[in-house]
Amino acid sequence: MSIENNQPEPRPAETTTPAAAEPVQAPEIRPMAEPRPAAEQAAPAAAASAAPETREPAAPAAASAGEQVLAAGIRCLEYAKPLREVTEEGLDAGLVSLTGGMLVRSGFPCRCEVHAGEYRQIRIVTDDSSAGILIGRRGATVDAVEHLVERMASTAHGDRVKMNLDINNYRRRREDSLVDRVADAVDKVLETGEPIHMEPMNARERRIVHLEAAEAGLTTVTEIDAEGKHVVISKGDGTAPVRPTDDDQDGED
Repeated sequence: MSIENNQPEPRPAETTTPAAAEPVQAPEIRPMAEPRPAAEQAAPAAAASAAPETREPAAPAAASAGEQVLAAGIRCLEYAKPLREVTEEGLDAGLVSLTGGMLVRSGFPCRCEVHAGEYRQIRIVTDDSSAGILIGRRGATVDAVEHLVERMASTAHGDRVKMNLDINNYRRRREDSLVDRVADAVDKVLETGEPIHMEPMNARERRIVHLEAAEAGLTTVTEIDAEGKHVVISKGDGTAPVRPTDDDQDGED
């Protein structure tokens, strides 16, 4: 009698072959990009700033000359126009606009007046700090300002404009002091007979020395040394005194 074994026969264990590991690829090494020039790096930022949506709105321009006034009687846009073809009748107003406008736009607030005469007198009034800068050492800067204004005005007028320019009465005070010094020099020359050499001066001041000494009957001559031109006052040879030279008479160095 056979007994059937209903249990299933055991199956042999499955042996699984492990899958081959996938090879690990080394990371790709790419060459480093060369640095771009600074101008190219700034290009995107510049383009972004120039884009309409990011650009700051520009300040509105003045609609008319009257909307921006630099100083009394000096409008910005009017001064920006060149001074040309100035007639004799309009010369005084042109000098005020030219001189005052130039100084105000250079950062020197001032008031400018012109008084008529053979030599037009341009009077500038400003604060002490500005006056010190505009006058300069021994008046060198005010001489330069006068020269510049005279040249520009003469070009616009088509003829030489004879003028004197003063700042805070500096030249008037200096000329008054110079007249006193010339009077002292004249007295010494008359007393001792020895010539007196005045200090170096510009043409305008030398002219004053010539005229003051001539009124006392003395001789004057302009000499040049390492420091510049100066006037020598002396008794001379007793003949007529020497009149101012052409450059001293006209105020030209």
